[in-house]
Amino acid sequence: STSSRKRRCPYQISLQKQEGDITKLAIGKEGGADHFNIESTYTLSCLACQKTLDSKDDQVLALIESVKLINSALEAGAIAEWELELKECKHTSDLKQLEVPEPLAKKSLAKCADCELSSNLWLCLTCGRLGCGRKNFDNSGGNNHGVDHYKNSGHPVVVKMGTITPEGKASIHCYACDEEVIDGKLPDHLRHLGLDVKGMVKTEKTIGELELAMNLALDLSKCYEEGKEMKRLYGPSYTGIENLGNTCYMASVLQSIFAMKPFQDCFADPGHLDVCPQWGGDCFECQIRKFAYNLLGGDHRFKIKELLANATNEDEALDISEKYTEEEMIRPAMFKFLLGKGHPEFSTNRQQDAFEFLGYFLEKVEKHMKKMNQKDPNIIFNFTYESKLQCKECKGVKRIQTKTNCLQLGIPPIQGEYTDQTHIPFEEMWKFWSGPEIVSMNCPICKKEQLFEKTQKFLNFPKYLIVCIQRFVLTDWVPKKLPVHIDIPNSFDLEHMRAESPSEEEKELPEEPEAELEVEVETSSAFVQSLEQMGLTQHQAKVALIQTGNQSAELAVSWYFENMEHPSLFAPIPTKKVGQKASKIHVSEENVMLIMSMGFTRDRAAKALENCDNNAERAIDYLFSHPPDEDVEPMQVEEAQILEEKAKARIGHYDIHSFVTHLGASVHAGHYIAQMKKMGKWIYYNDRKVAITQNPNVGLGYLYFFRLKNQEEKNFFHDQDQHSIISLKFRAYLNTNRFKKK
Repeated sequence: STSSRKRRCPYQISLQKQEGDITKLAIGKEGGADHFNIESTYTLSCLACQKTLDSKDDQVLALIESVKLINSALEAGAIAEWELELKECKHTSDLKQLEVPEPLAKKSLAKCADCELSSNLWLCLTCGRLGCGRKNFDNSGGNNHGVDHYKNSGHPVVVKMGTITPEGKASIHCYACDEEVIDGKLPDHLRHLGLDVKGMVKTEKTIGELELAMNLALDLSKCYEEGKEMKRLYGPSYTGIENLGNTCYMASVLQSIFAMKPFQDCFADPGHLDVCPQWGGDCFECQIRKFAYNLLGGDHRFKIKELLANATNEDEALDISEKYTEEEMIRPAMFKFLLGKGHPEFSTNRQQDAFEFLGYFLEKVEKHMKKMNQKDPNIIFNFTYESKLQCKECKGVKRIQTKTNCLQLGIPPIQGEYTDQTHIPFEEMWKFWSGPEIVSMNCPICKKEQLFEKTQKFLNFPKYLIVCIQRFVLTDWVPKKLPVHIDIPNSFDLEHMRAESPSEEEKELPEEPEAELEVEVETSSAFVQSLEQMGLTQHQAKVALIQTGNQSAELAVSWYFENMEHPSLFAPIPTKKVGQKASKIHVSEENVMLIMSMGFTRDRAAKALENCDNNAERAIDYLFSHPPDEDVEPMQVEEAQILEEKAKARIGHYDIHSFVTHLGASVHAGHYIAQMKKMGKWIYYNDRKVAITQNPNVGLGYLYFFRLKNQEEKNFFHDQDQHSIISLKFRAYLNTNRFKKK
């Protein structure tokens, strides 16, 4: 009851937060990070006598400081979500403890065993030695004695003193994994050392709490704008997207995509919503058009214009402007639900990889547009590059053409370690991708395994080039993020990387007869690249994807680590036979009518029978296992050829359009923001916040979008409203001047 709670805890601390305060980074309903200063005021009140105590009293101050260390329900939820990915590692689950001569005493836990530091102390759970924490770049933190002890002894697991609670929770770090982990047997491990968790009192913040505060203070203020308040923007093309719970990856990608005119032209007209016979919650066309329309302008644009026009005085106009600028964001809950429906990862509220989401979204749009028999806006990303492989022995050449919509650029190796002071020229990234690289493969002329020199060049260029920087890597099976700075110019030329036509002297390697070919079971090239980036071999990546239904890289890597001894990882990748193109199968009308009687259309019935050698039973199984959008006919050959010729004619001169940045050092958590160049200024999109940024830090991006030079960029509503790029506050200013003139 309320009264019993008052008796047990007669004091209450009231925390007054200023508007715009952030309690979590990219996590929670409000979500998103901010660039604005946060001020907090604490008061201590007695609920029994309804009085506020004097905060200048030393005892009251001490009590306030101790209660401040206790997280509220809201803050506890934020920290729990931040630490959602923490797991036990093999070093905590198999921890071998040494016998200690005598139980540890509180006196021995007062300072580091190798220096005089008395805070930020870490207790080795193997032998009980106490060492101070790592030394930070600014000489704060500790003196590295905890790390030194691990290097000398090999004892990997430590617990931070001062974070241990009576419930047996604490900050635990594994030096071998270089990650914060969970120890399910922490009370037992501490009891072995002579410590009882029931008598522990929390006196320091956990790593999760410190990371949360540090990322907000460092990544969002120092790295971006040096803590200065940025000028907020509102209105068409400057509409924020509310974080629905770890959806910053979606918001940042969609802001970049829908800033491109082809996607605006395709989806910003909401007319479909008036004629669609389906329920809107199940119609992808309805949801994507509603999303695009409101993101780019929408009804609020007309609503505020009407309200401002009817305002009777200056104060009323300013009130209207303030009210609607703060509310001007969209909350695409239905769109997010429908977009992720059926997907094991994107249907959840867990944090996801922005690059994986981009590939998933573009594939979803492509299938939908084919199903609707409409022009696919994804063609602006499509291009072809050529891999040239030349045998070092016989000089025979094999050329392989790869059609794709994005590139992943690896970070070139350097001497020493990658740090946040490491700068990599963008040109070096392209050289690293292009090669040459030495690979081993079978040579049909030499009739044996030979070394080949591999180079890669562009056959044509897309209107918009998507580039993902491989910042997330596995080092000794430990996932890490590379904090390097990529020196990306505002404009660059890729014409020197255009593939050359084969010379007359070039000796082409013979192809195997098509009828004898056996090809591997198909897997997503983007997922394979992501898994290779994590440290898996190409073989391991493909097997893991096949075993998990080719659904996502995260599922595949989880399967791999849980099944590292699985026989399929040591066997050849499953193949399927591909023969020469057979003549069209004659479809029985009787079988067509039979399948149509089950509710399928004639076209789908005929296609299924063609794919199943006119076997009705197999065709029915095919139809039930292949949704309608999976067996749509591909683009007509003639149209594809026209597009190919147009692509070849493009000159590979690019300007930067936008980029998505991952904030935070951890690979398991963090926050995504988008930044793009509009009208010569850099605009910052952070969930619901949109502002002008003076220091976009282009070199720290994860996902980049470049566009061909001289591409016309206009908002869908530009021609309808000449003030579409003016903030609503400035529109209110225009209206107030109108009132003054009257």
